[in-house]
Amino acid sequence: MPEAAKRYSLLLIEPHFVMRRTVVSVASSIDGVDVRESPGMESAEQLLAFKAFDGFVIALGDKAEELEIISRIRAGATPSAVNASVAVTSDRCDVATIEKLRELEVRRVLLKPFKVKTILETIAAFSKGPPAN
Repeated sequence: MPEAAKRYSLLLIEPHFVMRRTVVSVASSIDGVDVRESPGMESAEQLLAFKAFDGFVIALGDKAEELEIISRIRAGATPSAVNASVAVTSDRCDVATIEKLRELEVRRVLLKPFKVKTILETIAAFSKGPPAN
């Protein structure tokens, strides 16, 4: 029996229920992608302790505490690959945050308001593999 193709595993960390559910339900239409959801850092940390993800879409809060999760991924402190694709969403982005995102090799920053289609395009692009350099 042929081996099943590996599905792309993405963790969505988004505190807003409606946005989270919308992204998860619409992302299910992307072939080969499994999206897990988390409303915040505490539940995300629990998932990250035991499961490897291929990519992440993370909503940054006012204090950008979620950058710590990205730092842990990049440091190899989770089962996920250190070079996993990461996108962040935010209401605003100051210079210090932009520099930190560059250091953490965040591939995409989505400033709110944005269309759900933009997140879906990001997830689809991530699932196809890293960009050519």
